[in-house]
Amino acid sequence: LQAQLGIPCVFIESTLESLPETYRKLGALLGLEERAETLASFCEETYNRTLSVMEQLGDNKAQVIYIPGYEELSVLAKGSYHAEIIDLLCDNAAVVEEPTSRGTGNPVSMEQLALWDSEYVIFGTAESYATLETDPAWEHMRAVKEGKCLLVPAQPQNWLGSPPGAQRILGLIWLTGVLY
Repeated sequence: LQAQLGIPCVFIESTLESLPETYRKLGALLGLEERAETLASFCEETYNRTLSVMEQLGDNKAQVIYIPGYEELSVLAKGSYHAEIIDLLCDNAAVVEEPTSRGTGNPVSMEQLALWDSEYVIFGTAESYATLETDPAWEHMRAVKEGKCLLVPAQPQNWLGSPPGAQRILGLIWLTGVLY
């Protein structure tokens, strides 16, 4: 990155579990340890509370398909890097042979979505959510019939991880509240 940008930089890869440590490292680098600890503690508490809820649910997770909504019709497949929140909180019905690590997901057909026929369909963009009104193929799916289609909040960025940053903590709070 430093060679590409021509300026000094630090890259700290972060998962939901390691986000508190990411804040602590940034705090140390920037001389803002106290503020970083406040943020790290909030992330830790939220993540641990979420794990507790999921432990209580056991195998009773909602079955979900997540449509990121960027290029063609696609899903964030089970086990993909960008499906971290979906895989933690849900039974991700989008099982494919080779999950992509791209945030745009794995391309799928409407027929495949119908075969998965998940309990919930979550849309990552307002444009993809709007296809519920314009594409009659959606009306045959269980989630649509039962009114279980969700649009991910996206201010300032998508809360489920596009890009995968700190806003995912908001996604944990939001999706756990909506589903459980």
